[in-house]
Amino acid sequence: MKREKPQGPHQKDISSKRLEEYPDVFADILNVLVFHGKAMLLPEYMEERSNNAFFRDTDAVWHEHRRDVAMVDQRSGVVLSVISIENQAKQDKDMVFRVMGYDFAGYQKQLASKDTRRSPVFTLVIYFGPGSWTQPRQLLDALDLADVPYREDLMQAVSNHRINVVEISQLSPEVRRQFRSDFRLVAECFRADRQNLEQDLLGISQRIQHPEAFWDFLMAFFPNQLTSSQKAAIRQRLLEQTQKEEGGLTVKSFLDELLDKGEQRGLEKGLVEGQRQIVGFMLKSEKDLGKIASLTGLPLDTVRKLAEVEGKEG
Repeated sequence: MKREKPQGPHQKDISSKRLEEYPDVFADILNVLVFHGKAMLLPEYMEERSNNAFFRDTDAVWHEHRRDVAMVDQRSGVVLSVISIENQAKQDKDMVFRVMGYDFAGYQKQLASKDTRRSPVFTLVIYFGPGSWTQPRQLLDALDLADVPYREDLMQAVSNHRINVVEISQLSPEVRRQFRSDFRLVAECFRADRQNLEQDLLGISQRIQHPEAFWDFLMAFFPNQLTSSQKAAIRQRLLEQTQKEEGGLTVKSFLDELLDKGEQRGLEKGLVEGQRQIVGFMLKSEKDLGKIASLTGLPLDTVRKLAEVEGKEG
């Protein structure tokens, strides 16, 4: 069976934007990561702002800056944006300069408008990669000043722009539990400690409000062996199941759809590719096949066969 190629950075970027563009998810991210769990932003007041900002430099040349997701709080006029950095081995050492450009373009847009009110422009960088962000978080650390003889005096004079970076894998359990939107599950899936992940997911009582976007997000960021047609079939089933469950899809129903998605739908040798994906994912943190069988509801013999296939192709 021909497998789909791994998702590239562009597809990951689109998938993360789709989920974060929902006002409830966007507000939830900032309420937890910026306002320490306080409900300062309300979804009903979040208005999507064009993520294209144009400005003209001193040579009268127009430039364009793009933010991932940008919204304005209608109550205060504050412009807020989220930049998502996909899981990549090499971090962007120039992120400080990019964020400065984004923020400047936001202020430049205000100067060009007829409204004389000036509102803050805030950018949050979310890093989905493993470990900690090791690149500069402030301007002075990103500049090459080693050979400047008056370095110390200059550093006192230069405005030191700082960026706000959050490493999703490093969030504590207490912080992850503060999320009230679908981003709670995203935070759990990206956490550094994957032990008991499946049990913890099943213990989440809140319902998934945007299962299609959440599904696309998972498929873009996590390696899998599913074809495009299989992914589309699962997406459709998730939508159908969502219509049956009032108030959103439960986490259990979501996982059940992943486990049931094969059912002889063109998969070879009677092995359900969806089951294999789940078992392969669980094997990264749990080696007890009996425990995996208990958590997934699959027969132990089936789990053994899937584990053997994963071992041969891993």
